[in-house]
Amino acid sequence: ALLPNMPMTAMIRNLGRMTALGLIAPLSDASKQVIAKLGDVEALHAARVHPLQAVVAQRTYARGRGDKGDLSWNPVGAVTSALEGAFYGSFETITPTGGSFLLGLDVSGSMSCSLANMPLSCAEGTALMSMVTARSEKNYEIFGFAHTFKNLGINSSMSLQEACRRTQMNNFGGTDCSLPMEYAIKNKLKVDAFVVYT
Repeated sequence: ALLPNMPMTAMIRNLGRMTALGLIAPLSDASKQVIAKLGDVEALHAARVHPLQAVVAQRTYARGRGDKGDLSWNPVGAVTSALEGAFYGSFETITPTGGSFLLGLDVSGSMSCSLANMPLSCAEGTALMSMVTARSEKNYEIFGFAHTFKNLGINSSMSLQEACRRTQMNNFGGTDCSLPMEYAIKNKLKVDAFVVYT
């Protein structure tokens, strides 16, 4: 009874529970409702669903268990796919600034650890957040840094898997967070905002 009018974020939070209870099942009416809602970009925008929220929900649902408690479920493949679609659709919720951004993503060895108890590594989190900029802004450069600075080639047409691959395959060395600013000074870049993810 609640599902048809359930707010988007509440629905996303409760997908595992609804699946465990048998409401969401392969080819069920509830699954069709959930898939339709997750594919509604305007509804995602109205609910202000952030790409990070969408990808964490997708990873958690696909895993079939929550981070807390003993709730578990058998994920429905079509719902898992719809959550991935919601991730890409959620980029429409970001308002561009029109500024020029230089992003520095820490790619040092420590970035392989878990990100704040989420089903993501720190390197995956930086890749995801860099995609938010790449998909919402026109003027950006995305570099990786450790003890050196390297262009990662992450762009707006790239999938999350490819962006993550770019950050993970470049794990090297220590951490020098000053490299983005030093690079801009050396190359006389006009930068409105430096964003460093570490």
